[in-house]
Amino acid sequence: MVNQRIFAGLVLMSASVILGGCSILGGLGLPEVPFFGNTGKQLVDEISLDAVAQQDYSGQYQNDAPNKAFAVAPSGEYGVAFGQPSQQQAEQEALRECRNFLQPGSLDCTIYDINGSIVVITPLSLPVYNGN
Repeated sequence: MVNQRIFAGLVLMSASVILGGCSILGGLGLPEVPFFGNTGKQLVDEISLDAVAQQDYSGQYQNDAPNKAFAVAPSGEYGVAFGQPSQQQAEQEALRECRNFLQPGSLDCTIYDINGSIVVITPLSLPVYNGN
């Protein structure tokens, strides 16, 4: 019995090292262990729009010109880009707009919608925004 507990503990510790202290282990009641390999990312179970973002997304954004993107952060900040020369530029601009409202230490923005189609899939791992 003791050997099984030691083995289970080693397996969980190894998983923590491999996952870099991923918060999924926190859900098991285990502390995060900041060993090497910690990517500074956090698992996000849900991305939702607050009332203001939902109003913009459901209203104006749906009528915006093609090559558009809608980016959102878990804390509620969002950014929109439309009428860009390329889809990639729309995504980059939407992320830039969203990040304009983030504070360093917040979870970063992610693309929520591209050209009217929701593309975000949760859970997802987002990095901490460092202000750059």
